[in-house]
Amino acid sequence: MGKFYFLKQFYFITIALCFVFSHVSGQEDEGIVLSGKVTDGVGKVLIGVHVIDRNSFIGTTTNSLGKYGILVKEEDTVLFSFLGFKTFEFAVPSNIKGGAFKFNVRMETDTLLLKSAVIYPFPSDAEALMKDLLTVEIVDTARKVDMHLEMVPIEIEIDMDNYRPGEMHLLSFGGAQQIYDAVSHKAKMKKKYRQVLAREKIEKMAEARLSDSLIMRATGLVEKEAVRKLREFCNLQPEFIVNSTDYELYVAIMDCYASFSSK
Repeated sequence: MGKFYFLKQFYFITIALCFVFSHVSGQEDEGIVLSGKVTDGVGKVLIGVHVIDRNSFIGTTTNSLGKYGILVKEEDTVLFSFLGFKTFEFAVPSNIKGGAFKFNVRMETDTLLLKSAVIYPFPSDAEALMKDLLTVEIVDTARKVDMHLEMVPIEIEIDMDNYRPGEMHLLSFGGAQQIYDAVSHKAKMKKKYRQVLAREKIEKMAEARLSDSLIMRATGLVEKEAVRKLREFCNLQPEFIVNSTDYELYVAIMDCYASFSSK
């Protein structure tokens, strides 16, 4: 009877442990609802702040009241970023009870360094102003395109069989194909030139948007050489950089950075 009693107790303990473990794992799968309000240094709510879980790449933005809500897990790192403010990182605490945690964020303004500009005073009277304007040298940065169309020879033949004195017959344009080839070539060159200019414009816009400071703020890198290597590794296309949203660009940077760090 003692052996039967021991087996019976062991059976009930095993069932209880399985229920506890399944209940705990179920809570972990559901995650934690992290919510709160984001304000600036004087308590004014910030609308449209990007809130991103760096571990799962799940993101959201604050609403018109500055409030947010995002599903996270314990010990995840949540990133708060907004143009003109310093990026803020928050580590989700462990052993949170109730499946929810409230956390309000107060973001600090970020100092932006702008290029210096030189301001020159205008002359005191209209006559002097007109004189200065007429002497201003404007640098033309546009590229010069050779739009000259080469002369195409026109062949004029005389029909000697039906020739009568004083008459001359224009029988054919021997260079008709040459005219077509020349015009077609010029059109192709102009189209190619426009494509090159458009490509250069997109590349400059992409370079300005995906700056070194943005990569440093997103990844935490501090060395220029590390940023350069990350750029070469990611090789993000200019069209994507220009046309993507802030969130899509950030996710692409972080995804590439994760692969770059693990190599």
